[in-house]
Amino acid sequence: MRYAVEIAKRDETFVATCRDVPSFRMESGTKRGITHSLAAGMLAAMQSHMEDMMPIPVPSERESHESWLDLMGSRAAQLDLYEAFRNEVQVDPALLSRVGLSWNTIRRLTDLSGPANLVHMEMALAKVGYRIRVSVEPTAVQARKMRDRARLDVRSVRPLP
Repeated sequence: MRYAVEIAKRDETFVATCRDVPSFRMESGTKRGITHSLAAGMLAAMQSHMEDMMPIPVPSERESHESWLDLMGSRAAQLDLYEAFRNEVQVDPALLSRVGLSWNTIRRLTDLSGPANLVHMEMALAKVGYRIRVSVEPTAVQARKMRDRARLDVRSVRPLP
């Protein structure tokens, strides 16, 4: 899960905002300071959404002046777990008691300030017909290294005589 974030310099301060998550706003005296705390700020905004039983905002496409903020896979799974149960319980309020869960259990599993337990999240999701799918992808830095290696490999190939 990733959100488009705008980082702008206003006076002597760098400000980060996200049009998809209006409650997300961070300030720092340095650009490095703000980029290092973006994920924590976004998770705090998402935790606030969950505490207020609000839906998790759907990320939109990035505009040219924005940067991507990728959330860790386990955190994205927690947000998806919350959203799945929030949606299912709106349709069927008795669902949690029927599957032997409570909102306290869901809150514990989706607490973004603590460690994520994928095994327990997967067990809870299975009770309502969902599953977690994990993929491993290269980071932007790794992808760049892989492209550079591929270019080197192509240059070192010589035609047969």
